[in-house]
Amino acid sequence: MDQPSDVSILNRRIERLERRLKCLSVLAVGIVVVSVAAGFVGRIGVAGTGVVEARRFVLTDAAGKQRAVLAVEPNGAASLYFTDAAARARATLGVGADGAPALGLGDEGGVLRAAIAVGADGQSSVGFFDPQRSLRARFGLRSDAVPALDIFDASQRDRVLLSVEPGRSSLRIADGSGQTRIGLGLASGAPGVVVFDENGAPVSHFP
Repeated sequence: MDQPSDVSILNRRIERLERRLKCLSVLAVGIVVVSVAAGFVGRIGVAGTGVVEARRFVLTDAAGKQRAVLAVEPNGAASLYFTDAAARARATLGVGADGAPALGLGDEGGVLRAAIAVGADGQSSVGFFDPQRSLRARFGLRSDAVPALDIFDASQRDRVLLSVEPGRSSLRIADGSGQTRIGLGLASGAPGVVVFDENGAPVSHFP
């Protein structure tokens, strides 16, 4: 059998060298990936198996624009909000520093237009806002479980209040200063209407 030529021996050595270089490249990539992962974990922290901890997560779209953020603020409030392609906040879900949860919905300008909230005192409500961010209408349950509907003017003064209490339902209409001027109600099955002056004193009533 012919002895291998110097050229074939050299070719085999080159092939072995190429294989070693490929192995080293894979190893190097693995080291880089592990290092990056370790750095990432070191920044956000890991508590227990499979649990990732951080104070802020940001989701971006294919163009790199921010579309959603999950964060805990320095005051302890936690929120998850979603933005449109123009980075305007359109929906927000959060829990305030006092523990009260709320859901807010914004218009195309990023202005809050509707909100659902539960206060620290247990009062729950749905509120609607105008383009100037003024509360104009609110429907909810007070802390004493009494349902009520409030309608506000542009200055956020309560002008109309409809409520239903045990044994009594009433409609109150107020003037621009917030003073009740007309009261319409039904108490213990008996209807009644009361008209008040600008100081809140009754001037006439029926019956």
